[in-house]
Amino acid sequence: MKASAGWARLSESSYAIATSETVNQVYERFKKHLDDNDNFYVISLRRPYAGWGKKDVNDWLEKHLPQ
Repeated sequence: MKASAGWARLSESSYAIATSETVNQVYERFKKHLDDNDNFYVISLRRPYAGWGKKDVNDWLEKHLPQ
């Protein structure tokens, strides 16, 4: 994730990253770190969105998610 433009931890094991990569490029970058016990999904996020969480995460989403 450190190679990404920015990231936010949404929950204990869920993250949002800011990147210009495609979902397939992100998956390829991370798949070498996965094993048979892992679940891993790459999903594009856009505004508007609905949810509740920490202020710093909400601020990050507002700053980084495209409309």
